[in-house]
Amino acid sequence: MGTRVLWAVSSVGAGHVYRDVLIAQRLARRTGWEIVFAAGGAVPQLLRREGLVLAGELAEMSLPVADGWLDLGAFAREWRRQERANRTLSRELLRRLRPRLVVSDELPSVLGEARRQGTRTAYLTDFVTLRPARRRTPHYRLFRLLRPWLDAYLRRPLALADLGVLLDDAAAVPRDLVGWVRRHRVLCAGTPVRPGPAPHPEPGLVIATAGGSAAGGFLLRAALEAFPAVRRAFPQARLLVVAGPSLDPASLPTAGEGVEVAGFRPNLVADLARAAVVVGMAGLATLAELRTRSRAWAVLCPVGRHWEEEANALKAAAQGWARVIFREQLSAPRLAAQIGACLGAGAAPRPQGSAGDPEAVACRLEALGASG
Repeated sequence: MGTRVLWAVSSVGAGHVYRDVLIAQRLARRTGWEIVFAAGGAVPQLLRREGLVLAGELAEMSLPVADGWLDLGAFAREWRRQERANRTLSRELLRRLRPRLVVSDELPSVLGEARRQGTRTAYLTDFVTLRPARRRTPHYRLFRLLRPWLDAYLRRPLALADLGVLLDDAAAVPRDLVGWVRRHRVLCAGTPVRPGPAPHPEPGLVIATAGGSAAGGFLLRAALEAFPAVRRAFPQARLLVVAGPSLDPASLPTAGEGVEVAGFRPNLVADLARAAVVVGMAGLATLAELRTRSRAWAVLCPVGRHWEEEANALKAAAQGWARVIFREQLSAPRLAAQIGACLGAGAAPRPQGSAGDPEAVACRLEALGASG
């Protein structure tokens, strides 16, 4: 049997799985290695749909979000529960599969078990998760109180990895963390994949997406409520609401004129590339796709008290291609006004940046697996 790689995918949102699948497919084409997956929640369904091999199921990690607000206490309890369950599940999975390399994006328990069994490990990360928002968010003071715990939570996977791959630009690493990044063998994969120029947006096309979890229902309902006002100002406007794999489209209000409500769309990346405006939360994968493959404006409403999404949204706004509405500010009239302003502004500017080149990441994983 040739080289086997176990890829453990986080079930928090579908952004991880889209990126992981793309990188894993590049690695398989480069090497011919056998790549098998382990995941929980709605992710196995997506993997099977892509024709990939699911070697085992892991515990699901669901975000405890009510009406757009993250319950931080419940999040900590849910994380500990998931980690305990995955420690046991991955122990048996690793003994059965005996992989040469284990790759994960957010599961310290799996990486830790692999290290204990003498298996090489790689951790895929995004730099923004290692640093708080540089600007003050509405919950900045709370973030400062949680900072010691968050630092330990966010950096532990890198300490458990033989190789960390940072899916962002090297220039984004603050000077005071450059030494830390080097000590943890973190490599940057910052070359954008551009098959060609980003397509020109379709006039009037607005896409509202909930990401991969069920946490975005509050925003999709707000978009449906706001759209009649948008359509009065822009009669050519159309709204595509994408509920994703975890949110039932039937739970949303009835669509009106010019509105389509859909569930999971495997071609969502292509949809985002042709949109004029994208309404969403602020997940890293969605923003990375918009930044590198689209000229759409983004209207972002991060989940309340979610430090990472707030940081992501502020970074996109500082780059000049996104508008931010924090959860406590969200209303249908405000959302309609922001969508209308974006529709009237033409194509959005794009900064220099990257989502992390899948080919570059695959090369680094190939070198790690071959040297084991």
